[in-house]
Amino acid sequence: MFIRGIIIFQFKVANILFMLLLALSLLFFIIYLKQIKYVVIKHSKLKYYSVFHPFGKILDLNNYQYKLTVNEQGKNGGYEVLYLIDSKNKASFKLMQLHYQNFEDLKTALNLTDLKYNLTFKEYVKLLFFGKLILAVNRS
Repeated sequence: MFIRGIIIFQFKVANILFMLLLALSLLFFIIYLKQIKYVVIKHSKLKYYSVFHPFGKILDLNNYQYKLTVNEQGKNGGYEVLYLIDSKNKASFKLMQLHYQNFEDLKTALNLTDLKYNLTFKEYVKLLFFGKLILAVNRS
């Protein structure tokens, strides 16, 4: 069925632009879904559930040294984003204030040192779109 649809599909500019728009919309939807998590913090464990981890994934908070808070701007105003930084200075877990009413409670429940770090534009874009970044902590 899918291959028959591709064979029938004529490569006109309007069709190609429509398919490109559809693919980009799907990509942004998946990126958005990836950020929505149900988070439970108990002792030194953080367990989260998401569309991509329906049975949960457990993170050991002892493997993380810092928490980095970044202010971001959106069409509804500014909001905070919290990243967990591991011992290799890699930002790997992201929590957005937009998705949690109890964001401040989650932030204080994480017993990690606040990292004071000034992001360059390139680092900010990497964090914004990919959510992962290796930080040069001694640079701040």
